[in-house]
Amino acid sequence: MTAAVKKKAQTKFRNRKVKFDETVQRVVYVGALDLAPASRPLRCGAQVKMKLYSDSKGVGGEEVEVTAEPPEVPVDADAPEATAPEEDSEDRDRRPRYMRSFETKVAEEERQVLEGCHEGEVVRRAKTYAWVRPLEPAKFPEEARMKLQEMCEGFRKKAEDGGHGKPFCGGIEEDVVYVANPDLVSKGTILSVGMKVSFKLYIDNKGVGGYDVHASEEHIEKMLEAIRKNFETEEGRAKSLQLRDAFGEGPDSFKDVLWVGECTHSFSLAAGRLAGVIPFAEETQHPFSLNKAWCSTELRWPRTLEKKLELDLVENLKLLRSKGVWCADEVNGVKLQQTLEKAKCPHNSFDTIFWMMPYVPDRQWRPPASISTMMYYYIQAFLESAAHVCTENGQLVVVVTSAQCLSWNLYNCKPKWQDRELQPEVWWFDVAPFEKHGYQSRFGDGRDRYVDYPVFHRLCDTVAVCWKMNSSAPPEGAEVEVRGVSEDDIAARKKLLEEVGKDPS
Repeated sequence: MTAAVKKKAQTKFRNRKVKFDETVQRVVYVGALDLAPASRPLRCGAQVKMKLYSDSKGVGGEEVEVTAEPPEVPVDADAPEATAPEEDSEDRDRRPRYMRSFETKVAEEERQVLEGCHEGEVVRRAKTYAWVRPLEPAKFPEEARMKLQEMCEGFRKKAEDGGHGKPFCGGIEEDVVYVANPDLVSKGTILSVGMKVSFKLYIDNKGVGGYDVHASEEHIEKMLEAIRKNFETEEGRAKSLQLRDAFGEGPDSFKDVLWVGECTHSFSLAAGRLAGVIPFAEETQHPFSLNKAWCSTELRWPRTLEKKLELDLVENLKLLRSKGVWCADEVNGVKLQQTLEKAKCPHNSFDTIFWMMPYVPDRQWRPPASISTMMYYYIQAFLESAAHVCTENGQLVVVVTSAQCLSWNLYNCKPKWQDRELQPEVWWFDVAPFEKHGYQSRFGDGRDRYVDYPVFHRLCDTVAVCWKMNSSAPPEGAEVEVRGVSEDDIAARKKLLEEVGKDPS
């Protein structure tokens, strides 16, 4: 079928019998994922060739190819030079909804900005805000000091009267400054506890806050250096999951791999580059051809509300599929066998089933106290599902931060398979090589969906929790040999990272 690209839809098709008026012009939906691999980008007025499909939402086009570009519009040399239009209400509405809501909130709270720049340390973090302990509160203007004390005392009293047994800001006795995420200068920054920041002050009808907030680059670099050093020691390397152990190395030892939860497939793409089956960026040559089954899947790929993610997805899919990697969405990590069959996956068993940074896919934020138990059972459901499509000597791998590993109780997550319990092993996992080749870890609840370059997980120790299919519980009373990273190792690393950047005196 051939057609011309229009700007917007005028009529929707539905899966029901209707009588069409042949004089009305109709259009077909085409998404970015429906373009043929070698197709040029669509432009208004272009002629295209495509196949039709119908679904519960209507009629669309797939395998879309551009057959003729629209004619170029001649430029009138005498026409006045175009100037950028002023931002109107329609342009402002294109910004993320949380920014529009935030600006309304700032106006309602009657914010008054104060002069001067201050430094502090993040002591508490939530989804949309953080609490910062100022390093020199005596330098605050007197009005701000009094208002800050009043605000924090109010929160402490509210926490005491609430009866939940949770003191304000972890029980800190010093007064702390409120920082909302939109007040961060860099969209790519998500504050973490212990991070040093600089900020300017404001007061409003709720208290005292910080704006124009900069994370200390020096502090971030020190944390990254401390994380890197872990993989440079002999002990750190011995307790790390190596690439060859997860995916194989070289054509004679590659493994059959299934990736789960790949939003834009950036992790499986980076793994392919590190393994040598996909060329590095801006290169065309690679040493090996893939001779094993690699399948990269997701429950739901990003759509039109997440333009950058969608464009990244399209490019990654083209590259992975060109090298023989099978890619599909609508594959559910807790219903792997059924959804892989429904997606017509060409393979039904794998040596490694790998989930990088697992999350519950409903994109709802939850407080840490409730998410821990939920994630324990969610990961256990994934493991029990994955066991049905894993080879007899294969392994199931979940990569999380070390703090999540402890909080979610993964050392005691022992899914049942046949007549035994699978035993977890925990290993350090170096994310840096994957980030070098395009991987970006994101929050499952979508809090960083508008961030171009998320950095949060770079500032954490990361571990790979592995369950080997041939493992089993030791005999009762037998001494258990701990392989890999122990809980004490994680606690020691946590203390080390918290000390980064602190004054030795």
